[in-house]
Amino acid sequence: MSAMGGTRCICTSRCGRHDWHGSRSDKQSEKRSSPRSGRRSAINLGAGAELVGVARNDTDTPHRADYDYVAVWKIPNIERVHTFAETWVRVGFHDYFEQEDVRGELMAPDAFIGHHIGL
Repeated sequence: MSAMGGTRCICTSRCGRHDWHGSRSDKQSEKRSSPRSGRRSAINLGAGAELVGVARNDTDTPHRADYDYVAVWKIPNIERVHTFAETWVRVGFHDYFEQEDVRGELMAPDAFIGHHIGL
């Protein structure tokens, strides 16, 4: 797989921001529908993005990151990764949630082990 054209894997970790969980005013209720529609847009407009799965971060995880959820996405190439990321920004997702991303080219287990231990 080439670094520019190969399938990419993105892991996102997120938690809600305080303004999301705040008051229950009508305006806040309107805001609450935005991430749902934004999420649909990101899934639909991800141009081939596949949501592999989402998990809730166990509270007893050793060396636990301070995030509530982790999601894994599989995306066909780096160009679509950029489109995918731009979609999340465009729909305002980061206005409601803190998110950290990790991404890279999907590797076969043998290639990963060799790279990880420096072979």
